[in-house]
Amino acid sequence: MKYKKATHLEEQLFRLGLIVPVITMPLYFLYVEYLLPLSPFKACIWDKLFGIYCPGCGGTRAVEALLHGKFLLAAWYHPFVIYGVCIYCIFMISHILEKVSKGCLRGIRFHNWYLYGALVIIVANCLIKNYLRLRHGIYL
Repeated sequence: MKYKKATHLEEQLFRLGLIVPVITMPLYFLYVEYLLPLSPFKACIWDKLFGIYCPGCGGTRAVEALLHGKFLLAAWYHPFVIYGVCIYCIFMISHILEKVSKGCLRGIRFHNWYLYGALVIIVANCLIKNYLRLRHGIYL
């Protein structure tokens, strides 16, 4: 029974994974091209109000760098973006191969540690960047 639930979860995640790029790419384009230029905040609101980086600071720049093929720069801006793309690609490719091979090859299964890994990356990124900013005056 537990295996059946896990298989159902992976199937739902796979279907969602097929839809996500179709929805997010146009939304990202609209955000960057039309909404961001209209925003009164040209920097992060946390930066303006508190003088620190928020946990998501650098995410938009990381996605933009990734779309331009600058993987190291994307990792520098926000390593979660690279992590998320890698997990997504591995998951989707493995499940496509599972479907093509009719179950002979098995796609990777969802584990909570993927989420814990993401949380660790986001928190560590925020702490390191704020440490560099507040302690050493290094602005990213």
